[in-house]
Amino acid sequence: VSTQSTGEKKKKKDKKDKKKETPSKCLLKNTMLHGGDIDNKSKVKSIKKCLKFCKKTENCVGVSFVPSEKLCLLKNQDATIDTNCEAAKAGSQSQFLKCKKKDEE
Repeated sequence: VSTQSTGEKKKKKDKKDKKKETPSKCLLKNTMLHGGDIDNKSKVKSIKKCLKFCKKTENCVGVSFVPSEKLCLLKNQDATIDTNCEAAKAGSQSQFLKCKKKDEE
């Protein structure tokens, strides 16, 4: 028998839904990963889908996503962070599969 009220259950569900919508602390906005290209995929709708593609690809350690072109670029360990290129200035996003959150640094 559950001791939680309907209101408490709704609060927990709302909190869980917000967590899904919150972008990762590891997301690098206005950033491209330069070099280390191993594959790419077009018509990708989000960086989340891009990361799923990366997880299924051998040697992929991170991605760059160009929202305006719906382009996902898969990167290996040779990629370096670039915030000055045109794609970065145009709003590209990058993320590594394994990243350190700020409290882990």
